[in-house]
Formats: sequence, C-alpha cells, structure tokens
Amino acid sequence: NLRAFPTLSSRHLSVIAAPLKPTKNNYRSYFPTSATNINKFDQWYQQVTSFPKNLSTLYKQIIIYNNTTSAINSSQTNVRAPNAWTSKGIPRRIVEFRRQLKHDLSIVIPVAVGYVVVPVLGNIFVVLAFLSPRASLSRQFLTWEQIRQFAALDDSYRQRYYYRDIFKIFERKKGDNEHNCDLEEFCRQKLQHSGSTSPILKLDELPRENLITLALSQGTPFTNLHPNVAIPFYTYCIPTLYIRSKIQSIRDDIFVDDILLIRDKESDKLALSQLTDGDVLEACVLRGLPCSRRTSITEMRIALRYHLNLVSRLLSFNNEHLKIGHYASVLEGSNSVLKDIILYLPSIRHHFSSNFEKVTKTKL
Repeated sequence: NLRAFPTLSSRHLSVIAAPLKPTKNNYRSYFPTSATNINKFDQWYQQVTSFPKNLSTLYKQIIIYNNTTSAINSSQTNVRAPNAWTSKGIPRRIVEFRRQLKHDLSIVIPVAVGYVVVPVLGNIFVVLAFLSPRASLSRQFLTWEQIRQFAALDDSYRQRYYYRDIFKIFERKKGDNEHNCDLEEFCRQKLQHSGSTSPILKLDELPRENLITLALSQGTPFTNLHPNVAIPFYTYCIPTLYIRSKIQSIRDDIFVDDILLIRDKESDKLALSQLTDGDVLEACVLRGLPCSRRTSITEMRIALRYHLNLVSRLLSFNNEHLKIGHYASVLEGSNSVLKDIILYLPSIRHHFSSNFEKVTKTKL
C-alpha cells in the first residue's frame, strides 16, 4: 500500500542518507586500474553519492501518486464537484506514471528498506545495488545510458530465449499455413474464431510451462536476472497463481495504454511525436517492440505507431469502441481473446519475421 509509506520530508531523507557519502579511495580498490575502469568507477561513485537525492525524488513521486489517487477517486464518486478527468477521462501520462512508479517500487524497495532498517551496515545494500544496478535499481537511480543498455539487453533475451517458445500456445491444424497470410490477417483469423472454439490457448488456460516463458518475456518480477538464473528460479520457486496474476496485470496495462494512446492520437495527430525519448523507450519495452542498441529512438517511434495502427484496426474488426474513463472502465466488457492476442503480438511478429527471412534465403 503506497499510502503506508512513512511521511518523511526531504530533510529527513538527507539525514537518513548522510552516511552514504564514501570517499573514492574506499571503493577504488574494487576496480582494476585501467582508463576504462576508472571512468566506470567515477560513474559508479557519482551514482552512489547521489543516492540520497534520487531517494528524495522517488519519495516526491510517491506523494504525487497519492495525490493522483485522491483526484481519481473524486472524479469517480463526487458528482457534485467533478474535476477535469470526470468527462474526458484520466490523461495517459497519469496512468503511465502510476504504472511505472509501481514497477519502480517493486525493484528498489528491498534496497531502500535494507538501507534504512539496518544501521550503518545498511550502506552495503546500496553499494551492492550499484554493483548490479539492472537487478536492484529503478530508473530514478540510473543514467539514460544504463536505461538504454538494460532495455537492449532485455530485448536480446526475449529474441534468443522466449519468443520462439511462446508461439507454441497457438493451436494450429495440420493444414494451416502462416506463409499465406500476413501478421494482421493472422490476428484476424484468430479473432474470428474466438469463443468456445478459440484457436489460441487463452491466458487463463495456459499450462505452467508456457506461463513461465510468457512471464519471463514480459518483464515480470525477477526477469531482470540472466535467463540461466531466472528460468530455474521461476520453474522451481514461483507459484503458478502468482505468475498468472502478474501476466494478467501486464496484459491489462498494455491494453489500457494502447487504448489511451490511440485515443490521444485520434484527437491530436502530433500526440505520438510529442512523447519524450524516455516515454517511447518505456512504451516499446512494455509491448516487446524492438529496442536494441542498433534501433534508434526514431525507429522505435515508428514501430510504436505501426503497433497502435494494428491494434486500432483489430479493435475496429472486433467492434470494440474506445472507452473513456478510469482504468477499470477501459477494461470492462473487452474481449479477453483480443487482449491475449495483443499480449502475444511480440512473439507473433518474431515468428513471421523469422519465417520471412527463411523464405527469402531459400529463394535467393
């Protein structure tokens, strides 16, 4: 419960974090003395010493989260005094801010709690966190270069380990031939037969093996570990009910964000071009769109636009109408098969692109 977060001022946070100012000589021995490693050390040292400031930023964002919660509740319950969100719906930037903050807290809270609860020795939690930032720190404590690097690493893991196995959840008959249709036509075929004879395994029906692969490809907790660690950990330690609930939450987040971005794009043609580079990267990571180091932000923006155009056409094909309102109202009455297909889109794209490359090489 975010409201249970202790009421601390910036002054309190600076006092708590005061022991966090080490000298460079204390930690330089951890790094071999080469020009590259000295630069890495300086970056690492700067991040460690700026931890109190970034912790204060995170605390301020939690305050904003609580304020937006009050505003959302008043827009839904207080008919006599409606706010700007009552009729127009909650802005996409607010919904996305809340989603990202919850994700950030799930990563960094163990480090913050360990630092605050354990006197003096709590500093070791921060030092270890910055030695493995991808697994222990949220975006408030990372540089843009690190955020970009970790997104590319996630993308490479998805391509190498997960997408091929996820496509197995589609029940295909012997005579089916995906080479004769494109990506959109394939999705429409699956939507056409949704219902009792659905040609895909619904999320609620997926066996544990497929759930684990899907969870690892969707950025659920602990997926920022290397696959050689994450796969056995999920296989032997994480309950199926927990995995399914986390995937359902991510599926709903993607669907709602798609709806809100499409709504903004239809009302303002420049809406997508006004997203910041960070917004575009986060949107691509959430949807499993390409975000390797070879992919520029401009190319990511184009990929996001193509994705939204495809989802918009699938919504029209499925007679889904854009809903205006809060998170739950957008999800209410939506076709679960459509939401599942949107969730599976990264693996479907990967399958079609791989087959296209195979066919092209064969012809050549």
